[in-house]
Amino acid sequence: MNPTQSGKFQSVERRSLKRRAREITVRTTIALGALLLLIALWNLLKPVPSAHALPAPPVLRIAVLPDVAPEQLRIQYTPLREYLSRTLSLPCELILPQSYQGMLDRFQAGEIDLALFGGYTFVLANRMNTAVPLVMREADRNFTSVFITSSRHSGTNLSDYRGARFAFGSRLSTSGHVMPRIHLIERGIDPEAFFGSIDYTGAHDKTIQSVLTGESDIGAVNALILQSKIHTGLIASASLRILAETARFPDYVWVAQKKLPPSLRTNLRMAFLDLDFQDPEHSQILSNLDARAFFPASPMDFETLTITLNSPHRAKLPDTFPDR
Repeated sequence: MNPTQSGKFQSVERRSLKRRAREITVRTTIALGALLLLIALWNLLKPVPSAHALPAPPVLRIAVLPDVAPEQLRIQYTPLREYLSRTLSLPCELILPQSYQGMLDRFQAGEIDLALFGGYTFVLANRMNTAVPLVMREADRNFTSVFITSSRHSGTNLSDYRGARFAFGSRLSTSGHVMPRIHLIERGIDPEAFFGSIDYTGAHDKTIQSVLTGESDIGAVNALILQSKIHTGLIASASLRILAETARFPDYVWVAQKKLPPSLRTNLRMAFLDLDFQDPEHSQILSNLDARAFFPASPMDFETLTITLNSPHRAKLPDTFPDR
């Protein structure tokens, strides 16, 4: 090959190398651009954690309404606490608030993770957008309250007790105050005007005891708690008489703090739903809770109660009370 031909060959080879280098650069640029586009799309479409979401707590704080004596509540709910701790592989603490209002305040402040609310306290917590309903018992969908008096009294109807000493439970109790008050108002009885005195005992067992000891002539209590005390022999059925019963309403519900991780809320719900009455260990837990099974709960279960609470009777039911 002469020098002229060699020079032409080298020139062609250099142009070819430059062309291939440009092609590689273009393809690399396109690939890099596509990768950056995919990353941008992923960042746009991937779920964004809520700014208010909290990590799973180191200890799950469980609270129940103080509707009976603390000693009874501790015995009643300790097996459930132990079951949830094992099932979730998460330490669980049982909290027994001193009042309904105190429990509602602590839940709102994020100091309680899992709570057993009554219907009225759930409606209030749900209004604050902090409570996610998980499960409830079948009985909780069709609850009633009863008006009781001592068998020593001769009156057979509520109208026979004008001027009597009346006892409600907690001011924020659905079955111990809210629904009994509405029942009375719907029958033309203004409790403060009709009865001689009104006492708020703070719990159902205290109301029952107040009627039994004669401190109160008549009281309003949770029907299921009364039945349980009679069934277990803690109260002689002959010592009390039932004067009236309210219409049915939804009541107790287990709710989770909204800020808990969704996966933990799901696991909590499943832990309740997995309780099987045929399992000896589960049977003890369920029996302690007056249940045979749990069912999923939603805000819709409390729609009728919410409507009732928004009725004209609502003026008699402030959002908060000085609780005992």
